[in-house]
Amino acid sequence: MEERQVKIHLGCGQIYLDPADDWTNIDIAIPGYSFLAKDRPDLVQSNRTTLDRYYAHPYRRDAIVTDRLCVADVFMDARSLEIPSNSVEEILVVQLLEHFSRVEAADALIEWYRVLQPGGRLVVDTPKLDGLMLEFLAEKSENRREYYYRMIFGSQKNAGAYHKDGYTLAKLSELMQSVGFEGIRDLGNPLGHPYPALTVEGRKL
Repeated sequence: MEERQVKIHLGCGQIYLDPADDWTNIDIAIPGYSFLAKDRPDLVQSNRTTLDRYYAHPYRRDAIVTDRLCVADVFMDARSLEIPSNSVEEILVVQLLEHFSRVEAADALIEWYRVLQPGGRLVVDTPKLDGLMLEFLAEKSENRREYYYRMIFGSQKNAGAYHKDGYTLAKLSELMQSVGFEGIRDLGNPLGHPYPALTVEGRKL
């Protein structure tokens, strides 16, 4: 029997990556918003998707606050993982890092480096601040600018939905390098976000 890979999807939110593809979905407990997969099979069914079809539900720019709920396999703080060192092969972090302060973000990256195996892969996806700012300035309608306020500052629909920092490719790459990640690569926007986003890969060697 083929050995199961250890891959974790941190800050999964409303995206439940199929465990059949070796993913473990992790988020924090927010009353009334986030639920465990074992307790809400209905949410697993509605939120389940695959990496190559990350947004299984159509994304609408006018949906500033959605009513969809979070389902996770495990509740855990991404900055303090209850996971052994050198045990994870891949970490995917989508639209999470910007929710941390600068100190928290650095601490989180150190923690993710700790749990990765040598040769393990970290993929961090975040809004692209410079791209958002250019589109914001080009948009003359204040009503349509509301979309960019949300992307820059967060939806603010609950305590975990505030953005505390923003990233450019250079800033994120330098931060990852500063905690030891090597082979830093710009992957572009492989998940197909309908707004400026950047995805950066690094490895623990």
